[in-house]
Amino acid sequence: MNVAALLFSLAMAAIPLKSGTENSFRSNEEQVYVIHYKWGVLNADVARAHVTTSVTTHGGKPAVKARMYGHTEKFCEMFVKVRLNFESLFLRDNHRAVKAKRTANESKYSCTNEYAYLWDKGYIDAKLSSSNGKLKDCHIPLDESVMDVPTLFTSFRDIDLAKVSDGKPFRVKVAVDNDCTDLLFKYMGKEELNRRGVEKKVYNKFTLNVTSGEVFDTENAFKIWCTDEGGVVIPVYFEIPLKLGRVVGRIEKNTR
Repeated sequence: MNVAALLFSLAMAAIPLKSGTENSFRSNEEQVYVIHYKWGVLNADVARAHVTTSVTTHGGKPAVKARMYGHTEKFCEMFVKVRLNFESLFLRDNHRAVKAKRTANESKYSCTNEYAYLWDKGYIDAKLSSSNGKLKDCHIPLDESVMDVPTLFTSFRDIDLAKVSDGKPFRVKVAVDNDCTDLLFKYMGKEELNRRGVEKKVYNKFTLNVTSGEVFDTENAFKIWCTDEGGVVIPVYFEIPLKLGRVVGRIEKNTR
C-alpha cells in the first residue's frame, strides 16, 4: 500500500503557504510515524515511516533537503516486503522544488523516479525506470500546484492557517512516476483528539479526498490532525480509508 505517495491535491486554489522561516526547518530533525492496518482479523502495526530535514543552500539561496522513507515491520515481510524512499531539495522562501528522487521496492516490483524541476520551461524532466519496464522517461507539466511527496509533506508545516480557516478547499498535485495525482484538502478547524498513542488535546483537523485509484476509498475522506506549536504545522495522527480495510498513522517520535 503506497500510503506515502498520497498526501495532497484538487479544488479551487493552490495550498496557501507562508514564506519559509528559520523556525520551520531544522537540520537533523526527524519525525517517526507508526503505520497501523486493520482489515478483518488483521489489526496490527505494520510499518514505520521516517521524515527528516536538513537546512542547506542552492544557488546561494536558503534551501531544504527533505527525506521520507518507510519500511514494513519484520513480521509482515513474510507476506509483503516494502521499502520506500523519497528525497527532495526545495527553496525555503517559495517552496519550489529543484530536484527529487524516489525509489520503491514492493515484493518483486521496484522502480526509480528522478525529477529535475525546469520551472522556466514549465515541466519536470522525469527519468523513470521500473522492473516491469512500463515506466519511461517523460516530461510532466509543471505549475505552482505541483509538488513531490517530501516537498509537500514538509512544506505543509508552513501552511497559512489564517487563509484556510474559512473552510475553502485548496488544491495540490503530487507528482509520482509519470503523472500527477489530484487530491482535495479542506481545513475543518480545531478538534479534540482522543486516540491511542497520541496526547489527548485539541489539534487542527484537515480532510483529504482522493478522486480516483484502485487502493483508496474514494467515497470517504482521509482525516489528518496536526499541531501548530510555534506556528509550525506537523501531522500527528491520520486515518486513511481503503477499499480493503483502514490505515491509521500516529507520531511516535518528534525531534524538533
